[in-house]
Amino acid sequence: MKIKYYILLTCFMLSQWSCAQHYFEGKVIFEKSYQTLNPRVTNEMLNEHYGNWMIGFVQENRYLMYAPLDSKDTTKIFYFLETSDGYVEKTNSDTIEHFRIDEAPGTLSKIDLIKATKLILGDKCKAVKIEYKPKEGYIEKVSGVYYFNPKYKLNSKYYLNHKESFWNLFVEKSGSISVRNEITYFPFFKSVYQATNIIEQEIDDELFKLNPNKYINKVPR
Repeated sequence: MKIKYYILLTCFMLSQWSCAQHYFEGKVIFEKSYQTLNPRVTNEMLNEHYGNWMIGFVQENRYLMYAPLDSKDTTKIFYFLETSDGYVEKTNSDTIEHFRIDEAPGTLSKIDLIKATKLILGDKCKAVKIEYKPKEGYIEKVSGVYYFNPKYKLNSKYYLNHKESFWNLFVEKSGSISVRNEITYFPFFKSVYQATNIIEQEIDDELFKLNPNKYINKVPR
């Protein structure tokens, strides 16, 4: 009888612990920098095209990347994890582009949890390395080293089908948000996104509403 009671109590406690798990909700501010690998492309051109900072707004089952390019042009990239839908909305465009996030970007060649660590915002962070051959023939290889901090946990069940950039595999290995991304697009350039501030806070659902006055160019399923 005591054994049965103990088993029931253990199951109850595990269930309560599982329900009480805290997943990160908040915003992450990144600084972006670039290093050209092609003499025809300058770092200044890359900065102008991609911007030098961005903000990630994260909820448990979706997130938004907000990248201001200048005072008149911003790009928002929405990721709705439960439906595997992504959207790109630009200030200076009357069309919202839809894309699928459950489609692999190419052929995976390597994924490793590497030993190297970096001190990021006061914490030692490990990294996951992902390399793949993209579908786009003009890019030879994409090689990314993604540092993570396990303090900022993600609910991995929502990322199972997030195959863009093989992000499902990153979350499977790390279980948390990335805080520094070093990505090389051979033979063109290397980009580095470094988190400069991580703020845990409730994110307003209104941020995830697409502009109703814009046409959505939807990709068929």
